[in-house]
Amino acid sequence: MTTAVTIDAMKPITLSFVAPGMGKEYGLKSALNPGGHWPVALLPLFGLTGTVLGSFLWGWLGDHIGRRSSILLAGVMFVTTAVCGAMPSFWWNLAMCLMMGLAAGGMLPITFSLLAEMIPGRHRGWVMVLIGGNLALAYSITSSLSSALVPHYSWRILWLLGMPTGVLLIALNRWIPESPRFLLAHGREDEARAIMARYGAVEAPAADPDTDAAEERREAAHGAGFTPLFRPPFAGLSIAVVVLGLGIGLVTYGFQLWIPSNLQKLGLAQKTADAALRDSSLLGLPLVFVAAAMYGLWSAKKTIIMLTALVAAALVAFSVSGEHLAHDRAWLYVLLA
Repeated sequence: MTTAVTIDAMKPITLSFVAPGMGKEYGLKSALNPGGHWPVALLPLFGLTGTVLGSFLWGWLGDHIGRRSSILLAGVMFVTTAVCGAMPSFWWNLAMCLMMGLAAGGMLPITFSLLAEMIPGRHRGWVMVLIGGNLALAYSITSSLSSALVPHYSWRILWLLGMPTGVLLIALNRWIPESPRFLLAHGREDEARAIMARYGAVEAPAADPDTDAAEERREAAHGAGFTPLFRPPFAGLSIAVVVLGLGIGLVTYGFQLWIPSNLQKLGLAQKTADAALRDSSLLGLPLVFVAAAMYGLWSAKKTIIMLTALVAAALVAFSVSGEHLAHDRAWLYVLLA
């Protein structure tokens, strides 16, 4: 499952590294080509639109055909949309990027929901943080591949790599268990108990019917759906989580997405810029283990606040330093890490 998260995360990260070459080949408007016609930003727009739609679609699929089958379908789509690397026109690239986004956006929440169901409660928090930190590993792999391959085979090779990674995901599907919760909901009790036994899970005794009735009355009084999440006592927590999610999205897709293009605009060669991103991501990779330890041993809330403040400080430093970072490689690496 950890490998699946890494493969899935590589798809949207690849957008960063294909944008400079694609913009140059098709004459698109970008930081490297301000006089272009259509903006290269249409590529991530289509890809991330697919990601959002995929999260809803795969959520529905996960409840109807199962988590394991949904992950398998995403792997098949990764293989087929790798043809994006051979598309002759920009518009066909947008169409295939949308489809790739559907699969990538759908698989990640399915994978994490399955992990949350399988990991014991006492370990769930820090293990989920550790596995989520594979985004940093995915970034280092993608930047390494870009630095090594793009100078020889152009930006298209990064899309074509979706074929072997998709095949790997399909092969790994054999060892991914189906969700016992899904199996129980569809009356497949023997299969659910077999999976639970394999992982040492114990079936809880049946709840008291009177307790269930009281819980139903309580839910009816507070309302169903998303509405209770934005009423006391959950309103403050929900708003904080939404703001945090928007902040993460803006940093990831409004800043981090364009770092390869902006480094080249500052005068770094494509291979040099990608190597700098590879080295800085490897430099920051051990911090994933530190974050997981802080989350599990110290405080989830304080860890989130500290890491958010660290990201904000790095963004301020980028804003103040500006183009001088191109000539101060050590400071650039630290900020990127």
